[in-house]
Parts: sequence; C-alpha cells; structure tokens
Amino acid sequence: MRFEAQPAARFDPPQRPTGVTLFDKTGSTNGFGAYVAFVPAKRIGLVMLANRAFPMPARIAAAHAVLEVLAAEEP
Repeated sequence: MRFEAQPAARFDPPQRPTGVTLFDKTGSTNGFGAYVAFVPAKRIGLVMLANRAFPMPARIAAAHAVLEVLAAEEP
C-alpha cells in the first residue's frame, strides 16, 4: 500500500476490465480521511469517511469487509 502520490499511467491501447473489478481511491484533507470504492459488475459503491487519525489500512480493511457482505447479498 502506498501513501504518497503516484502518477497516472495510460494503457495504450485502452483495456477493458476483466472479471469483477474494484475501483478505489483514498484521500484526506484538514483532519479528515476518505476511502471510496466501486464494483461496477455488482453495482455496489461505498464511501467511508473518518477522522484522519484513524489509520488508513484499518479504514480500507473495514470498507472491504462491508463490500464483501454487500456483494454476497442477492438483489
């Protein structure tokens, strides 16, 4: 897991996701942290907000646990 900024890289040619894909992003500002995740194939999205002092790895683990429960539910 990386906590410093990483440059974006273009896939050339662009590639379509295969299988179930998780798109996610972390962020923080002025004492608050966020984690957003989206699983298009399951039509599930999640935004988790917390005090910045709450560790990012724990925030991500909690979000993934919620996503797993939601993905297991049949609509």
